Amino acid sequence: MKLFDLIFNRNKPQTVVDNNANNITRNAAENGIPEDVFVEKRDPQELPPISSSNEESKGIDKIYSFLNRNYESMGYHDALTNSDLSNMANGIKILKNNVKIIIMKEISEYEKAIKDIDLKIDLLAKAGLDNTVQDLKKNKEKIMIDINRIKEIEDQINNDSGLFENVILSYERGFKQGLIAITKSELA
Repeated sequence: MKLFDLIFNRNKPQTVVDNNANNITRNAAENGIPEDVFVEKRDPQELPPISSSNEESKGIDKIYSFLNRNYESMGYHDALTNSDLSNMANGIKILKNNVKIIIMKEISEYEKAIKDIDLKIDLLAKAGLDNTVQDLKKNKEKIMIDINRIKEIEDQINNDSGLFENVILSYERGFKQGLIAITKSELA
């Protein structure tokens, strides 16, 4: 009788999705598996930022990615937390110090790479591998160019100009939008 019910059952419409999610959840609950194993309940602000590549950027690219971020939402939330203008100045100082830390780390990494390259150049030159030595010298030149660019960016940061000015402007814009939101909510 069940076979005929399945084939000729015209009373119930058949659907492609047969509440598989509910069945899986029900089966998991029956087997004693807690819901948090399958469902991640976190605030979207706690999630890590989505990057375009699987690897974290390094060197000068890491600095550029910091400078290219939009800091409006950070400024907005800082304004909602403390709407005093000194809080905005402190937020900008924090951003400036964060990028300076990145710069110091990356320059240190570049300096280590240069020392490694110099050591390899000495060893390979003694072995007579001139082509490889030339390649290493080109790599060292590229690193030196990046270090000079980083030092230019650092000067811009110290003067609140250039690329860092975008960071300041986006943070201030967000902070001011937060102040506007506070004012509108108080007027309503």
